[in-house]
Amino acid sequence: MTNNPQILSAEQNRLVAKAAWRILPLLMVAFFISFVDRVNISFAAFQMNRQLHIGPEAFGFAGGLFFVSYFLFELPGNLFMEWLGARVWLARIMIVWGLVATGMALVKGPVSFLSMRFLLGAAEAGLFPGVILYLTYWFPRARRAQFISWFTLAIPLSGFLGSPISAALAQLPPLLGLASWQWLYIFEGTPAVLLGLFCLYWLPDRPSQARWLTPAERNAYQGVLAGEPVATSSTHINASFWHLLINPKILALSLVLAGTTAVSGAYAIWLPIIIKSWGWSVTATGWLNAVPFLVGALAMLLFGYISDKRQERVWLTAIPLLVSTFATFLMLLGGGFASFYILSLFVIGGIYACKGPAWAIATELLPVSARAVGIAQINALSNLVGFFTISLIGTLRAHKFSFIEALLPMAILSAISAFTLLWMQRGRKSAA
Repeated sequence: MTNNPQILSAEQNRLVAKAAWRILPLLMVAFFISFVDRVNISFAAFQMNRQLHIGPEAFGFAGGLFFVSYFLFELPGNLFMEWLGARVWLARIMIVWGLVATGMALVKGPVSFLSMRFLLGAAEAGLFPGVILYLTYWFPRARRAQFISWFTLAIPLSGFLGSPISAALAQLPPLLGLASWQWLYIFEGTPAVLLGLFCLYWLPDRPSQARWLTPAERNAYQGVLAGEPVATSSTHINASFWHLLINPKILALSLVLAGTTAVSGAYAIWLPIIIKSWGWSVTATGWLNAVPFLVGALAMLLFGYISDKRQERVWLTAIPLLVSTFATFLMLLGGGFASFYILSLFVIGGIYACKGPAWAIATELLPVSARAVGIAQINALSNLVGFFTISLIGTLRAHKFSFIEALLPMAILSAISAFTLLWMQRGRKSAA
């Protein structure tokens, strides 16, 4: 899973950088908004749960239910994107999820809350794997971990920047008959609709359709991707549709990605509630919740850079996962809020640091003909695990377990993911 870097000329590097500056900011903003809309229930919950009589078990189930519909609609989404093109399909996703996210303001009780969370997952399904697939159209594998890290940087930034914003919106006074938590959904859902409309104008499907490249640059860009090394026989995955769905390597990679995807999703939903349980105000909770995600953002960029520079993927995925595991177990030793908070920096830093290298592994194992299905399947399965991690915390809390005890399954999952990857690497070396 460690590859020799493809050497790009100065002109090719210039073209890649030009493309990155053009398309990555829009994709990062889109993913930032999607994650804010996905996890803002944690701040709405401060008032909404009491008004609508939503208990911790129902809240955790609703938080995880998002990933069930996300799983069901993920694979068809990537297939439709290959058919309709990235520009139209990604814009469609943004507009529909924005409308559903705004519609969260209409929920009246546990049943409608569950229903809207299910619809939100269905609406957003396909965004992440679609963009990962889209990035393979533009960026060679030798530079891919960095660009994936820049794109997924939106996840921790949604916690770092989105937490204080959501906390402020959660304290708005009632206006026009709507409570503050309803305005939170409206203000944070509307930008996705506007961004989707802008996407139709801004985003080209592939380099050959980029109007901001000259004809000579479009031809030259083909040379950037033409030199892509082909997967060796020891890493090649059968490209048959049905074989991909049950391929052992796809399933193993899904488990590896679950250690970062499902665990980060659980912390995104529950960390603000955990922090507030120590008696902090809503405003203080927003700022305290932001700092661990800033650490995660910095770790993500650093590890993505090192991964491409050294062309090392496996250890730069496994070690952060094990750091996250160890830090979670240390929380059991107690010590109050300060101890928990410091350890949470290592937990969240670890689960975000490995995202770039882990997804680089996934894209490098998949031949071009299998990427649409393979990426969607890996992301769908790893996110489906998020249903169990998020809802399990709520269930354990409803049965009087402490928050620290409820987090232990997250540590176990991260450890399993790390050792699964190391086992895959050992098997690959044995086959070589």
